[in-house]
Amino acid sequence: MHPIGKALVLLASGALWASKVLNVTASVSADQVPAGTNFELVVAAEVEGDGTDLPWPELAVPDGLKLVGKNRSNQTRSQVTWINGKFQRSNTTLIRFHHEFQTSKPGSYTIGPVSLQGKNLGTGQIVVGPASNDVRITTLVNRKKVRVGQQVPFTWRLESNLPIEITAFPDIRTILGKGFVSAAPDSQEDSKVVQDAQGKNAVRLDRKGTLFPLVEGKQTLPSTELKWRTVEGGSVDPFEAMRRGEDPFSAMLRPPRIREGTTRTEPVRLEILPVPEAGRPASFQGGVGKFELTAQLQAASPEVGRSMTLVLHLSGNGQPQASGVPTWTAPDGIEAYPPQDTWSSRWRNGELLTALERRIVLVPRKPGTIAMDTVRFSWFDPQSDTFAVREIPLGTIQVAPGKALVGKADTGTSPTSVQPSPSDAVWILVGKISVAIWSALAFGLLAWAASKSISARLSRRGRIRRGLLRTRSSAEGLLRAVPANHSAILRALHEALVLVHGEDAAGWTAQEMSAHLLHSGWSTEEADALAALVLDLEAAAYASLIPEDLESRVSSFFRRLLQDVPT
Repeated sequence: MHPIGKALVLLASGALWASKVLNVTASVSADQVPAGTNFELVVAAEVEGDGTDLPWPELAVPDGLKLVGKNRSNQTRSQVTWINGKFQRSNTTLIRFHHEFQTSKPGSYTIGPVSLQGKNLGTGQIVVGPASNDVRITTLVNRKKVRVGQQVPFTWRLESNLPIEITAFPDIRTILGKGFVSAAPDSQEDSKVVQDAQGKNAVRLDRKGTLFPLVEGKQTLPSTELKWRTVEGGSVDPFEAMRRGEDPFSAMLRPPRIREGTTRTEPVRLEILPVPEAGRPASFQGGVGKFELTAQLQAASPEVGRSMTLVLHLSGNGQPQASGVPTWTAPDGIEAYPPQDTWSSRWRNGELLTALERRIVLVPRKPGTIAMDTVRFSWFDPQSDTFAVREIPLGTIQVAPGKALVGKADTGTSPTSVQPSPSDAVWILVGKISVAIWSALAFGLLAWAASKSISARLSRRGRIRRGLLRTRSSAEGLLRAVPANHSAILRALHEALVLVHGEDAAGWTAQEMSAHLLHSGWSTEEADALAALVLDLEAAAYASLIPEDLESRVSSFFRRLLQDVPT
C-alpha cells in the first residue's frame, strides 16, 4: 500500500485525539493504475479496546472515480508490560476501513480531504493511466463464411501477464441472440502458461463452444465482457522484511493489492449462406455437415406373426435433432410399429457430435419372399459444396408360415364322486400302516436332507440357483397377470442371465445373447430360440403383440439356464 502524500500519514496522541485513538494512517493500493481497473483506499486506526464505536471516515470522491464498495476489518492485539513491579495486560485493536474505487478514464485525481472523527487527514493524488493490456480476451472461430445449420466451433481465449482470477464468465447461451443455437462442453480445459506475442509468459484460459446459425445473411457474434481481478502483495514474513530494512510489524499487517477490471472481445462478423436449391435430393431434411449411417435387420427366423427389429444408427456433426432422420418404408406384408429413438452427444476436439439410434419393430403378416425397402439419408457437405446420399439396401427376406395356436377343448363334463366298497376297507388299513412305516423313514431322510440343504445354501452354486428360482417364480407370476407385463418379463430374463454370466449380460442385445451363449455351450437352436423370444418381448412391450407359446418358451429358457450354474 502506498501513502497518499505526507498529510495522510499521521501519528495521533491522546492529547490530539479522543483518548482511545492511538494512531491513524491512510493509503491507497497504488500510486498509478490503468483505466478500467479498481483500487483501494484504506484508513487504518489503532485504538484501545475493541473500537466498535469508532465511526467511518469521511472523504470526498472526485468526478472520474466511483466508490463501488466498503468494508471494515478488525484485528485485536494483546500486550503485557512490567510497570511498578507488576505485569499489566492491555488490548488494542487495529481497525481498517476499506474503500474500493472504480476507474473509467485516464487523468489525475485528488482524493480527499479524508477525515476521521472530525480530524482532517489531508488529501492526495492518484494517477489513472491508459487502459492496461495485461488482460486480453479474443473470440476465435475456424470459419467466417458458413451455411445455415453448419457447425461453427469457437473459442473465447483469455490471456493475462498477471496472476488472475475470473470473477464472472459469460454464459454462451445468453449472448448470441436468436440467430444461433449454441452449446458448450460440461467441463472446460484448465489454464496453462504460454508465451505471448512479445515473448513474455502469460496465463491462457480457453472457453470452448459451438454454434449453429439459423438465419442466412450477415450475422454478428456480439462483444463479450469478462470480469477479472488480480491479487498481489499482501503480508510478508517479518524476518524477510527485517532483512530489507522494513518494519516487520507493518510488513505482517500489509493488506494485499487488489485490482479488478473488465475486458471485452471484439464483435465477430459472419456471413451465413443458404443451402442450395439446385441438386437437392427429395430425402434432404436440412442436415449440413458430415454424417454416417448404418442399418441392421435383426431377425432370428422370419415367420408370420414373429417380430423383427430394424436398427438404424445415424451420427454426425450437424445441428442436433434438426438434421433429419433416415427414411424407410415398410413393404406390403410387413407391419411397422412407431420407432423408438435414442439421442446421444459427445465432444471431440472442440466439435459437438450427435448420434441417433432408431429401433423399428416389424411383424410379417404373410408368408413368402418379401423385398425390403432401402434405407436412405441425404445431407449437404459444405466442404465439397455438394449434396451426399447414403443408401443401404436390405435385400429380401423369406417369411415362413406362422404356427397355428392350439387351444384346450372344453368337454362340458363334470367329475363324479366314487364311493369305496366294503372290500376296500382292508386295503385302507394296510395303507395306514404303510404310511406310518414310511413316515419314520421319511423323518430320517429329512434330517439328512436338511444338512445337505444348509450346505448347498452356503455354496456359490446354491446362491445362484436360489436367485434363478426366485427370478423364474417372478417371471411366472408376470405371465399369469392380465394383461401380461412384457417389459418386466424381459427384465427378468436379463436378471437371470446376469446371475449366471455376470454383469456384462445386462446390456446384451438379442444377437449378442445368441453369440455369447453359443460360446457357453448352448446349441444353435437354443440360442436362436432365446434371441427370438427377446425380440418378441421387445415388440410386445410397446406394440401390444402377444407372443406365441410364451409360457413354454420362458420355462424352457430357465430350464436351460439352470444347466449353466457353475459347480
